[in-house]
Amino acid sequence: MPIPTIHGNTSLLALVRGVGFAFQPTGENLPRVDATASASNDSLTFASASPSLANGARVRVLPFAGQTLPAPLNEESTYFLRDFTATTCKLAATSGGAAINLTSNGGYFRLVRADTWSANGLPEGLEIDPATGLLSGAATLPGVYNVTLRARNASGQSADHLIVIGVEPNRYLQDASVEIDINLRDGRVRLAGPPVVNGATSSISAEPEPVLHVKSGDRIVLSIGFMKDETLVELPLEQIRFGLKEYEPERLHLLNDGTYTQIGEFEEARYQIVAGFTASALTSILSGYEGDVDTFFDAVAEIEFVTLYEQGGQILDLRRTTRSFLVRFHRDLIVPNA
Repeated sequence: MPIPTIHGNTSLLALVRGVGFAFQPTGENLPRVDATASASNDSLTFASASPSLANGARVRVLPFAGQTLPAPLNEESTYFLRDFTATTCKLAATSGGAAINLTSNGGYFRLVRADTWSANGLPEGLEIDPATGLLSGAATLPGVYNVTLRARNASGQSADHLIVIGVEPNRYLQDASVEIDINLRDGRVRLAGPPVVNGATSSISAEPEPVLHVKSGDRIVLSIGFMKDETLVELPLEQIRFGLKEYEPERLHLLNDGTYTQIGEFEEARYQIVAGFTASALTSILSGYEGDVDTFFDAVAEIEFVTLYEQGGQILDLRRTTRSFLVRFHRDLIVPNA
């Protein structure tokens, strides 16, 4: 049999960080099944004589569809061949170890050379199945990776085969959340993205639009990012609270319970909270605002977050509140006494 040849992959394998992926290389003379055998006591009997194996070979065992392996064998472990002949062999858990006593299930299963496939340079989170060459997993770090694949059969090893795997950053899961950013230097809150530009003056607006536009009854997900030097940072958060402020008396009406879900990490970290603008929650807040004549009004809001900080062997809760920002309520669906 000629040595293996791995077919080329002409396109970049594009992955998204944290999303499951699988790729099966193809080629010629790729060894998949080195032997088929049945078990009795501690011996295996080959279905076809003289398979391309030898004493000391490291193998995996795989059942046929609908079949089970003889106990105590399993698909995840690797085994070593011993007492190898043209028609029989035994399995050991370690090289040169004692033969494993096997139960007979009356059927055949596959022996696959465990070092058939190998790969160098895989992204963290991906792995190669040494028996089949299947690349699978969920990559954890964005980047471009040059991966070298090799396949081996009884005649030798293939030439190194290069494939390129690109892992795209997955900043947050696809959803209908509203992304807002908090500047850690000055506490300002704004919609994620570039600042709002006033089209008439082509300058940054002195009075930006409200950060959120909502109506009574809305329940939305806010995806909050913390910015430092225009870069998202990851914080050891304990809780995030979002609420609207009353003018008289001055107090905060919370619209969430303080819990959050972190999406992404490092410079891609965001923290999602669920805010409920229910009619009952808004009744007392709306009563404190004047100018009830337009189809909307701007309420004052703020976000409070608590981070953990270690100092002198103690863990401290650091509490900070953002600058006030505007949430615009559109009145056409608001019933003041609901």
